[in-house]
Amino acid sequence: MSISGLKDIIIMIIEQLTDLANDALNYPKKYNGFLGVSILHKFFSKKNMSFYFEWSSKQFKEFIVILMDDPDKYNFQIFKNMDEKTALIHARKISDQLKLGYERTLKSLNISNIKVVQFRDFITDEKYIRILDEVNSYRKINNEFNNNLNLLMDIGIGGKIKELPYNVERIEEIRKILINYIIEELASIIYLSENDYPIELDPTIEFITKKKIYEGDFEVLYTKLNLTKRGHIYIHPEGIVKNSY
Repeated sequence: MSISGLKDIIIMIIEQLTDLANDALNYPKKYNGFLGVSILHKFFSKKNMSFYFEWSSKQFKEFIVILMDDPDKYNFQIFKNMDEKTALIHARKISDQLKLGYERTLKSLNISNIKVVQFRDFITDEKYIRILDEVNSYRKINNEFNNNLNLLMDIGIGGKIKELPYNVERIEEIRKILINYIIEELASIIYLSENDYPIELDPTIEFITKKKIYEGDFEVLYTKLNLTKRGHIYIHPEGIVKNSY
């Protein structure tokens, strides 16, 4: 699929579809969708995001860009030696700048059906809190689920953790802090999926834990959260690839 209206024509490459995503492609404007943005990853520049903005504006009724800002406080605590309060302020400052840039880009593209959302916009919502509590509770009683979450963390920042100059005991404490990023990210994705935004765009393949949850592999969690159906679209601009999860 190509996007016009920019200096060059950009083709959006769809690598993989799951579940409701096929229906979403076949029937534009039938669904709402979202895309999660790591606030520190260079892939999510205003230029790259403009390609997603134009494509998503045409494909969905409404679309949300969610800035994964608050969870980054855990990374700042460990890798920047910040206290929790300072780390949160720092994450939100970066997020505010990113949001402002995205909103300016959306305005320049004359797009009105996409909004930029931050964690502070829903972090006190009862539905999100319940999902977060259920995910945290379930990982304590299901080793497979907990191991899946730890694997996701290792894929994302495992290399950085190994470089830390600490003993085994301290590394284990650090892992217990950093895993909260994955937990909160997952809870936010479920929250949006179950809050009328069932289609997720992603510049990488869908991580297996998400897929397993929605396929009912973790039956207790699936039942407690009363999950419905969602879709995932692994999509990126031609020649522009996100290098890591």
